[in-house]
Amino acid sequence: MGLKENIKLYRKNCGLTLEEVAKYLDVSRQTVQKYESGVVLNISSDKIEKMAKLFNVSPAQLIGWDISNNNKQKSPMPESIEENLKTAELKKLLNNLNPDKIDEALAYVKFLYHQQQSDS
Repeated sequence: MGLKENIKLYRKNCGLTLEEVAKYLDVSRQTVQKYESGVVLNISSDKIEKMAKLFNVSPAQLIGWDISNNNKQKSPMPESIEENLKTAELKKLLNNLNPDKIDEALAYVKFLYHQQQSDS
């Protein structure tokens, strides 16, 4: 199978919607749909790497180059997929903050981390 078929296969195997993958990749739902239908053929390597990470496969498997393990997906743990989506959302939000707000966000995250450490 090729890239477009594998994107759809692995997305469905992970139980993810087009919207969830789009959010993780920071693209539109329509773009992911175009990846799956083969309308977009020149998918950037960073997007391929991100999708492979999300789907818990290697980029070579996603592209269809690794025929020895093709379609053999490591069992994705829903927690790790959810964690990847949350991390992507945090990165996107942080990228849209101005510098003083980034400093405030960092200070708050450090506060939460230290609070968690003292609770343990």
